Amino acid sequence: MALICLPCEIQHRELDAKLLLAVRLCSSYGHHCLIGYDKYFNEVISELGPVVLLDKSMSSIMLEARIKKVKKNNGYVAVSDEEGINDLAETPLSFITRLNSQEWDSIDVYCCWGKFDYNFFVKHCSAPSEKLVNIGNCRSDLLNGVGKSFYRNTALSINNIFGKFILVSDNFSVDHLHKNYCPPRFDNVDSSQFAARMQEWDWQLKTHQIRRDKLSQLIDEILAAGKINILIRPHPVYDSLYWHQKYRKKDSVVVLMKHNADPWIHASNGVLSSGCTVGLQAVYAGKKSFHYDGDEANPSKSITKYLAINIKDSNELEEALQSTRLENGANQFFWNTSGSSTERIAELLASGADQLPKYPKQIKIRYLKSMVPLPPKWSRIELRSVIAKVEKWSSVVNAKCPSVAEASPGVYLLTPS
Repeated sequence: MALICLPCEIQHRELDAKLLLAVRLCSSYGHHCLIGYDKYFNEVISELGPVVLLDKSMSSIMLEARIKKVKKNNGYVAVSDEEGINDLAETPLSFITRLNSQEWDSIDVYCCWGKFDYNFFVKHCSAPSEKLVNIGNCRSDLLNGVGKSFYRNTALSINNIFGKFILVSDNFSVDHLHKNYCPPRFDNVDSSQFAARMQEWDWQLKTHQIRRDKLSQLIDEILAAGKINILIRPHPVYDSLYWHQKYRKKDSVVVLMKHNADPWIHASNGVLSSGCTVGLQAVYAGKKSFHYDGDEANPSKSITKYLAINIKDSNELEEALQSTRLENGANQFFWNTSGSSTERIAELLASGADQLPKYPKQIKIRYLKSMVPLPPKWSRIELRSVIAKVEKWSSVVNAKCPSVAEASPGVYLLTPS
């Protein structure tokens, strides 16, 4: 038995998938799992002894906050970048500067989404091939048959309320909720590298503003035709006021950020974006994904553009909605979604746990009352809701249901039954 730590930076992006991973680790391997609010782990992980850690990146911030503490306790560290792979070609410096290429010895394994990011990290980040594994990401199981079963009732409820709709996903770096936000400067980044990253960031801000305005114009065209409803999903950490102000009087448009994107994808008639990861998720869910490049001067280099149905106006969108084609469709080169990603990652983490000293039977976990997860990255979630999710995942994958206890606000301990 080992303790496996699964911090989640953004609740609606990561929690459901990590809960499924935890169910598999508990039921198939008999391990305990501590899952939830990522900042909590920064405070307590040194006290937990030799644990297995699945972290979200290999930045200098994560290295100092959690990764090196685990290695100091002779634990096992795997990294799976939750920022995804969609923008590797468009904003490569955001990935290169975030990954500390001098610290490969500080982790045991790096989990690549597919061969695309595997090759990227070898080429640009001095990644030793023996540290990389082409294993996918837990979130793909939310898009396949397992995820469809899990979200079936939610998707039906969405359709009962909103009818037929196109899900429009906002991935634009415009109007951050923290007005003076700029990308962090990581310890491994020198002044010239940071200057190049900031130049890329300035380009991103300007380009995304143009793309947002152009996408909004396309939405106006779609609404004028009056044939389908629009549900706009705002960016999780950027202000949605732009969308609310523009469409607050349109009864065929809803602007809503509620839970993770997956049930909305399953319920939709298709996803429209300008190069968003949600558009990429739609491709892998077998849904129609429409890519709109409104800014001809700066066309998107996202993977979504390559795999989705590219449209130029509302007429082409309407034609594509009627068509049976899915353009290039899911491509395993970019995202390894074969089989079950959570099964593969559970097996990997369990093999890491086998290398650790035997864990004590009594797990002492500190409750931090003052450390409460807050919006925009987290919203309030009751213990009973987490228990219900665990019970449902267990039923969907036919696993023995673990017990669930609140370890701290937003943090949960799953224990094998």
